[in-house]
Amino acid sequence: MVRRIAGMVLGVVLAGASICDRVSGEETTEAGHSDESLIGAIHAEILKNPFELDLYTHLAKEHAAEKKIFSPDVYVKRLDKDDVKKASDLAEQGSAALKDKNYAQAKTLYEASIELNPYDSDVHSNLGVSLLSVQDNSGALDQFDICIILGDTDPVLRYNKGIASWNMARNHEKAKNVAESKIHYRQAHSFLTGYLKVDKEGNKSTVAKKLTNYMSKRFQFSQ
Repeated sequence: MVRRIAGMVLGVVLAGASICDRVSGEETTEAGHSDESLIGAIHAEILKNPFELDLYTHLAKEHAAEKKIFSPDVYVKRLDKDDVKKASDLAEQGSAALKDKNYAQAKTLYEASIELNPYDSDVHSNLGVSLLSVQDNSGALDQFDICIILGDTDPVLRYNKGIASWNMARNHEKAKNVAESKIHYRQAHSFLTGYLKVDKEGNKSTVAKKLTNYMSKRFQFSQ
């Protein structure tokens, strides 16, 4: 069985103190999900109703139309037992690479595993963490959405979506894209608040509380 790996906060700085170490590498600016597009509108509805699974299915269909995201509604793979075993082996190798902080290799191995078995939400989640680790935050969000589409209810998915949105907000803010940064801050606040509602004492709750408190004070977002 593939073990799920939780994501990390990358480059979070509050009141001059770093919550955790930044992964080395250049900063990247994310295009994100535009609130003027249909996908953006669906994301806005998810912010209001984060537990409505039909919204995630709708989101998957729209992403699939752009060939950006896997959707069980538009792509059905007949699984082979040998493929499932190979997929599991590749995923275990991916987890070992991720543990060693070899993010590029982990990404390649997880993607190969998903090609053989696209229905293992743990592998999608771990691929999302790998993408988070190299600041492909939009790609990470897509993978966490897939997990929810597949019926995964692990609270850490909301936490990871919050961290991806936080990273995107910070990148936009550094690029002086004020409007875009606030959109992603609001998304981050919503996802992290959702995480705390169901896992208030979880091992990620300390970071989630610090980030939500910071955003609530700065932007007057309601808790």
